[in-house]
Amino acid sequence: MFFNLNEYAAQNEVVRQTAAAWLNEDKVAHLKISNKFYIPDTAEYMESVLNERERLIASGNESLKNIVISIINHKGGVGKSSIITNLAASLAFFGFRVLLVDGDVQANTSNVGRMKHRYNHFKDANLLKLLNEMDQPHTEEELRQKILNTIVNVDSLDFCHKNGRLDLLPNSLDWAEYIEPLLFKANSANYLDMLLSQIKDEYDFILIDTAPSLDIMWKQAVIASDVLLIAMFMEEDSVDGLIGVCRATYKLNSAYRDRKKRNIEILGGCVVNYSSVANYSKSQEPAILSVFENDLLYNREPGILFEPRISKTVKAAEIQAKRRIALIEEPTNNITDEYLQLTTNIVYNIYRTRGVQ
Repeated sequence: MFFNLNEYAAQNEVVRQTAAAWLNEDKVAHLKISNKFYIPDTAEYMESVLNERERLIASGNESLKNIVISIINHKGGVGKSSIITNLAASLAFFGFRVLLVDGDVQANTSNVGRMKHRYNHFKDANLLKLLNEMDQPHTEEELRQKILNTIVNVDSLDFCHKNGRLDLLPNSLDWAEYIEPLLFKANSANYLDMLLSQIKDEYDFILIDTAPSLDIMWKQAVIASDVLLIAMFMEEDSVDGLIGVCRATYKLNSAYRDRKKRNIEILGGCVVNYSSVANYSKSQEPAILSVFENDLLYNREPGILFEPRISKTVKAAEIQAKRRIALIEEPTNNITDEYLQLTTNIVYNIYRTRGVQ
């Protein structure tokens, strides 16, 4: 839900001019289109989260810094790239510093938004190239500079909160043949975690898109992550797929625990293509929740099925098909509001166990 300027002023019990001054000073995240203000109903909550987060970090709570999230499913076409790109843009909109990592050699995420770089296929500088060079001699500073030189800014998000930033660590289909050599490199399952550790201090969140397969890059993404999200449709096949991806993920738990000193945490599921009136969508929910409650053996608590579910609409399908960001394409559409609400709920659940209420 978006408030207009009058509604925002009334909610805060100030006059319209004062409310406009707050927004012009970026007091809260908002959209301004043709001199009209649109304020998400979650904006003030997220502003308070940012402030509380900064206070707790200053007091020594390191668990709130540099959180890495991967979105996974070994089924293709379930909306992984759409979810992760829209979460990344929403986090930047709310004021977080975000790095979006394209962990799929199909490189769909590298076409995110409407960047000035969209005609650049990143052949000369990309994630897979970096990963293949991890076993070459280099200092930490040399590696850090190489990574920073590969990252590009998603500069079309010019409506972000003044503190927000969205960067992209791209991939390239031109390098697809170089996945296999990673299998024969020592310690390669840890390469992405090692790589991201060099630039984590630049970002509040790092979001990784993964391939619809259980390849070496998928393993690297899981081991590099603090929490995992599972993308899904509310369809019958999703239950079997969910069980499969959970079990495949937890086969990595020993290696993950050795490196991260904790167990893998699957935070929950994100649903796209959802119809609230379709019986088949509603009928799958108990089975999916049962998987989260019973199959996620290492979680501190059961995973959840996040609200809101991203609606099945013509506009949502267009945005997904074109690999666009809802905030850019349809900033005041219901689909944008759903992604902003989903982002807020995910942030709440991540931070809740780390001290932010």
